[in-house]
Amino acid sequence: PAARVEPRVSAVEAVDAITDARCNHELKCGNIAANEDFQSRDHCLQVMRADANDELGDDSDCRNGVAQRDLQECLSEISNNDCGGVSGVIDSADTYMSCGSNSLCMD
Repeated sequence: PAARVEPRVSAVEAVDAITDARCNHELKCGNIAANEDFQSRDHCLQVMRADANDELGDDSDCRNGVAQRDLQECLSEISNNDCGGVSGVIDSADTYMSCGSNSLCMD
């Protein structure tokens, strides 16, 4: 039988999706305001895109793209994260693991 091809997206598409999800989470947690971590959504998008691009961009191992199901798992982790506190720190560590290049990039 023929090998099943895993649905995938490009690293650029994954960076965009992760960036958007992370800034939606920051907004939900009240971290986008004049005196917060991010002064505006645009500022958040800029910071988060640079971070995601460092992880998944051109110089990473993501030349073969990202498995769509792994990306969905990452996005779900981001949206389900608690805001702040110890649980927020644990959630962030879990999210970093599921959204890192080791978990997302296809060989």
